[in-house]
Amino acid sequence: MVRCRLAVKNPKKAETEQARREFGRVVLQSLEDIASGLRSLADAQKRQQAVATLLDLADWFVEQPGYGNALLFSRLQDLATVPLAYLIADLSYPETNLVALSARLVDFPEEVKRNARVLNTESPEPIFDVPPTAKSSVGVWKVMEKAKIADSVVNPLERAWYRKVADIRKWQKEHDKQRGLPEGKRDRDAVPEALAFFVNDGYGAKAPKPFNTLNQWDGKYHRRLFLGLGGHNIGNVKTFLLFRQKVGSFPTNPPSWWKPGDGVFPTPTKAAFREAWMPFRNEYDVQYAPASRVYDAVQSNSFYDKDTRKAKYQESVREANETLNEHKDAPAR
Repeated sequence: MVRCRLAVKNPKKAETEQARREFGRVVLQSLEDIASGLRSLADAQKRQQAVATLLDLADWFVEQPGYGNALLFSRLQDLATVPLAYLIADLSYPETNLVALSARLVDFPEEVKRNARVLNTESPEPIFDVPPTAKSSVGVWKVMEKAKIADSVVNPLERAWYRKVADIRKWQKEHDKQRGLPEGKRDRDAVPEALAFFVNDGYGAKAPKPFNTLNQWDGKYHRRLFLGLGGHNIGNVKTFLLFRQKVGSFPTNPPSWWKPGDGVFPTPTKAAFREAWMPFRNEYDVQYAPASRVYDAVQSNSFYDKDTRKAKYQESVREANETLNEHKDAPAR
């Protein structure tokens, strides 16, 4: 519901909603404050405690209604993957515990199915139907099969959303209003209330940077709910655990055929993981690749949660632009 319209129609409810949003902002800021420390926890017991606490909080938030709680759930789950990745890399840590912890992570497409229920609750009408997940005849780890499953979940939600966008475009034409894809508060306030829900804030250059959970908290990006909020960490960490379960170790010595500068296998770890994975490739496809990336990141203490990774990328872009500008401004010799 558009907040300004809610304030006019039901001021007390609007006040409650604003208080909830402020509470959510405080929670998100607290998570920002602890994020960097999750990579430097002292031992396995503290890592296990961190994973369990983050997942417990996620479980609580996901039971609460609303778009904001879906964002908090996703943020907490993503943060939990950081200490969990370090636990998986620790071969002395019990595998049974890892299986139990990783089972609590909600990966695509189940995350999107949950989010569709949020959309139906907040939308003026429950138009977002999620079909049963497509069944795979050769195992869900196959790349093509995973793509098929993704399409079977996302495409119906995408079509339902854009049918409403088409209604907005039709209304714009009939009332001689601005043409083009509607976005932002101005367009949202201009359309009928029944359609306003389907006008998101702008992406791209208009979006806050870095486009992390905290920075988008005051925005409206409901469409992201059916595209998935969790990023790749959950899938990659589960793959990392699968590699440990099947191979039993994390090889780092590359095979004899590997040479530095290899374009396909740029690191010795990736080549070693690929060689160790060969007996399982027919059943599980090329899962060694994300597993090797997670292992290398853990070893270099650079396995980041999604929002921290976005912030670091944005900082690198800023620094590169500053360097470029310095070179442009430097006097010619």
